[in-house]
Amino acid sequence: MNMKVRNALPEKVYNSLSDFFDQGMGPVDNNHLGDLFLGIVRRSRLDEIASWVDVKEGLENRIKENAQKATNLKEFLTMVKTKRYPLTRLQRIVIHGLLNLTDPDFQDMHRKTGPSYLRILAFSNRALPLLKKLKKTAHVPVFTKAAHINRYGADVQKMFAYDCLATDLYALAINNPSARQGGRDFIHQLKPLIYP
Repeated sequence: MNMKVRNALPEKVYNSLSDFFDQGMGPVDNNHLGDLFLGIVRRSRLDEIASWVDVKEGLENRIKENAQKATNLKEFLTMVKTKRYPLTRLQRIVIHGLLNLTDPDFQDMHRKTGPSYLRILAFSNRALPLLKKLKKTAHVPVFTKAAHINRYGADVQKMFAYDCLATDLYALAINNPSARQGGRDFIHQLKPLIYP
């Protein structure tokens, strides 16, 4: 990592990230999942693509047509991008397509509850009292372990299923083959990182 990153992070965090990257665990970006996305688009029907969040006004046709021509994600995004369909919107659509996040599911999840839960990924020891208070006072479930999801209802579990799928897809983009297994949220009992 470069000096700007090193200077912007606490030493422990920087060292953890460096170790993580040295083990081939990152960094990961959308391009690592490009072949998977292009494959999904190529096998999908137009109506399936049209159901993804943010795909409107016939954009599914442009997506399908250019996925056939593109050889990688960067090329695909360049082909599809217009003033009407800026890069940021297309990048979101890539994620929605990878997750098969449909507009009806998205609207349903957010209409009912907004965010269904808070999942704590990392905190410092100083934040432990705040975390305990948050768990008692939050209007949505707050949890630190994936196994705790079974304590909550169908709406929370539906949103969490997308969370787990995102983790599984992220794993496919990791260079280290030993970290590419799916189900990491449960198999490895992923817990938050605790920094002193």
